[in-house]
Amino acid sequence: MNQPNRSKILGTSLSLVLGRIIFFILGGILLFVNEEFYDSEGT
Repeated sequence: MNQPNRSKILGTSLSLVLGRIIFFILGGILLFVNEEFYDSEGT
């Protein structure tokens, strides 16, 4: 009877970790694109 509850907790923690990873990746891409854009604008 404990199995469904455990999988539910696992799923929520997994989604939290995935969301955090996606957030960091998107943030890094945005920073990189911004720097590239400003570099091309400066020259």
